[in-house]
Amino acid sequence: MLRSYRNGDIDRPSLLGDLPNDGLSLIAFSENAFISQSGMVHLDISRAISKEFPDAHRQLIFKLPKLLEGKNVQKIHIPHIYEGLYFKIKHCYEKVTKL
Repeated sequence: MLRSYRNGDIDRPSLLGDLPNDGLSLIAFSENAFISQSGMVHLDISRAISKEFPDAHRQLIFKLPKLLEGKNVQKIHIPHIYEGLYFKIKHCYEKVTKL
């Protein structure tokens, strides 16, 4: 496949199962990309998104579920559903155990 790409036979090599996502993909925030204070999570939005959507705020703020209070949230994933009409928030966390 790479040989065909280098020869100019195909435009772009694609892996199996590589489907177009119409500009919608999973958004992931690592631990250093968000702030968690007093049960609220503050996610910063990039400048590229705020330029594309001028009505968007510079931060997304939402409340953590009660089940996650006292736990160390490491990652936040925001997948889209229903072709981008709704979004879910998935939290990856680590339990803090007291010894």
